[in-house]
Amino acid sequence: MHMNFEEQSNAVQTSQALHRYWVLVVEDDGDECDYLQSLLERHNVGVVAAANLRDAARRMQMQKFDCILLDLNLGNERGEKILSLIDERGSLNYRVPVIVMSGNLDAEVIGRIRSSVRHVLVKPFNGNQLMSRLFPIFHSREAA
Repeated sequence: MHMNFEEQSNAVQTSQALHRYWVLVVEDDGDECDYLQSLLERHNVGVVAAANLRDAARRMQMQKFDCILLDLNLGNERGEKILSLIDERGSLNYRVPVIVMSGNLDAEVIGRIRSSVRHVLVKPFNGNQLMSRLFPIFHSREAA
């Protein structure tokens, strides 16, 4: 079930103590978002979803995340634009690791995002591939 912004904000406030880690999923495909949310919640990871860049930017201002899962193709928006908010020169007061998810990656795009992302997952990917990248990120953030 895909929740709207207000429903997710209320859910985040009431369940923050239940989750050790929080991930922002920036994905416009509702089925893909539901799959990621289900997978992450099975591993006791809190999930906040955003279907577009405006929503993602607003959520990033409201809450700190341990990682961002970013689809580069958000309808007619380019997901990589959100990286400027995460960049040290951006408006966030903290750095957050980014895992890019995309089915269409070319050398030019990889060159533009290389310095701003931790990992790239080519769609379709499976849950084990994602979790094998997320757990080390979570553990490194604990050690910091």
